[in-house]
Amino acid sequence: MCKEMAADRKAFFARHAVASAPHATIAVPFAVADRLIARRLGALRPIGSPISLPGRIGSLLGAVRLAPRRVSMRQAPADRLGLRVDVDVLAGESPLAALTVDVDLRPAFDPATGILRVALRADDLRSVSPRTSPDAADRLAAAIRSHLPAIAKKLVSQAELAALSAGAVDYLAGHLGALLVGSGLVSALGELTAVTVAIPVVPVSRLSLHSTEHSLVVAVFTRLPAVTGVRVNGDRGGDARAVRLRLSAEAVAELGNRALATGLLPRRYDDHMHPKKDGDFTPGLRFAGGRRPFKIIAWRIRSPCLRARIGADPTVAVRAGELVVGFEHGEVEEVRGSMLVRARVWLKRLGADAIRFSRQTLASSRITIAGVPIAGTIEDAFYRNGELGVDVLAD
Repeated sequence: MCKEMAADRKAFFARHAVASAPHATIAVPFAVADRLIARRLGALRPIGSPISLPGRIGSLLGAVRLAPRRVSMRQAPADRLGLRVDVDVLAGESPLAALTVDVDLRPAFDPATGILRVALRADDLRSVSPRTSPDAADRLAAAIRSHLPAIAKKLVSQAELAALSAGAVDYLAGHLGALLVGSGLVSALGELTAVTVAIPVVPVSRLSLHSTEHSLVVAVFTRLPAVTGVRVNGDRGGDARAVRLRLSAEAVAELGNRALATGLLPRRYDDHMHPKKDGDFTPGLRFAGGRRPFKIIAWRIRSPCLRARIGADPTVAVRAGELVVGFEHGEVEEVRGSMLVRARVWLKRLGADAIRFSRQTLASSRITIAGVPIAGTIEDAFYRNGELGVDVLAD
């Protein structure tokens, strides 16, 4: 019987099957990201070095500068970060014209560190196709006329100025990317658009970006042997400030098993469920469907040998802004062997340790936008159909 128990325990920890869906998703509303970017943009106030427009318009107008007025996120194809950059053309402090450019950035994931990074680079700008408003040339002509000395206004007709302005708008639209690079704005734009996702401790195999109409969604794929994932869906209604974390409950249990296997949680326990280096009991964790989905499986492979399965229902709540996770309805569901197994003691000790480890792991994860980590207050938490959810109201 002891050999059978040992083989059963070995098979439990040798599982390798993983889900095709992500084990976790983090949905960041564009409104939250845009607010962080806007704060940083207001602090930096980047303005490019002087540039000259070609031809007579350049001699009439003199040097102009480019200044990003707004940087925001937008929906993009899968595994891309979509950005919209609104740029003002300035004469002194006065805006002459405005252009808008959309860019889709490709993120870079480092499997060695489990970190995803993405930011605007010079290469992303060189082939962009900016948009201008239909009346851009008329507005530019009016702005230029208001800046011309009185004598110059007499020498340049309205028709000539309209033609020169139309040519200037075409030039700006055709060369905006190169002008942004040449005027030294790439560094500031890179800082403003930088997004970093770091998920330490968890064996992350891949991080990918998705976007919905209103949110940027980070999908977290892991090497944990959990076959149940979560759906990639960022637009769920509710508060537009709420960052939504969704976790596969099965993956959370497997994270606890990884902690047991690597020594981050005690591997062995004595008969009274106290951690002990040479204890006879080795536990494992599972999350399954049906009643009492949280399972603790305990093996004793020294005589008298034993295998016990304890089940419980998870409880998730928010109290005073803190995430509170526990268990109820704990029962010993199956015992092979003759020893007494106390469900409450196992849930209190091992269950609490696994929850504490998972909470610390979640707290160590970071999403940083424009150099600022997203932080906030927990608004809601729940367990539903194999999925753990936490909604955080971003500061």
